[in-house]
Amino acid sequence: MVLTVLEHLRNGKIEDAIACFAEEFSFKDHGVDLEFKSKERLAEFFRKARELYPDSLLQTDAIFVSGDRVIMEWTLQGNVTEPCYYAGASLPFPVSVRGVSIVLIDNGKVCRLVGLLRQTHLPALSLGFIFHGMGRTLNGTVPAAGAASREPSAERWGTEL
Repeated sequence: MVLTVLEHLRNGKIEDAIACFAEEFSFKDHGVDLEFKSKERLAEFFRKARELYPDSLLQTDAIFVSGDRVIMEWTLQGNVTEPCYYAGASLPFPVSVRGVSIVLIDNGKVCRLVGLLRQTHLPALSLGFIFHGMGRTLNGTVPAAGAASREPSAERWGTEL
């Protein structure tokens, strides 16, 4: 299901991607600090992202499936345009961001999706993830002392689902 959503988005079929979501769902993107529970607003978000970053590419690096949960490691690549004051024009420069998405599937539909950045050069964002929701793993157990690392892992964010 997750790959189907991504394929629809890659091909500009936003309505088809939205159809893969359950009637009641939650889409939370920690990277841009947004949450959607409305298909209309999520579609608007996808359209705006495509409009602003038409050359972006979301590459799937790894997928882990366990029952109704999917964990996907990904890399988002694209160009960001910044003004160049010397040339008096805007110049694009390449950007690559790594992240993880945790997805809960129910009856063949996405009912919960949480996206997390894995970049540690964003101090406020990284610190927020380190101190929030770190107490449980996907199976509900508390990690052993010293088990936390500086690199976010899918297990550390299991409480988001």
